[in-house]
Amino acid sequence: RAISPADRIGMLRQAAEKFLENGVRDRVVVHYPEGAFALTASGECETVKSFKVEHIVGSNGAGDAFCAGVIYAMHENLPLKETLLYGAASAHFNLGCASASGGAVAVEKLDALVATAR
Repeated sequence: RAISPADRIGMLRQAAEKFLENGVRDRVVVHYPEGAFALTASGECETVKSFKVEHIVGSNGAGDAFCAGVIYAMHENLPLKETLLYGAASAHFNLGCASASGGAVAVEKLDALVATAR
């Protein structure tokens, strides 16, 4: 049976709470094809949808690209939702290339795509 979006978020929250209870100190971030989810130790919870991709050339490195976008946004002290959006934007560009790093773009391109989701 298909999992509803609400059920998915509930399951992700339960799993993230377990990670936080067992030693993760700041936040749990999960990336999946339809979007991303995060829960912080203070209880802040956010989800975002993935950016639409017209044609996937390759998915090699998409998870790493997502992580790079999240780390960048955390370094810049951006809000949790924007942190997820930068991860999703980075993964979006990665999916347009066959190589693991060919989709890396300048931060200005990430900024422009993230701005469409604000």
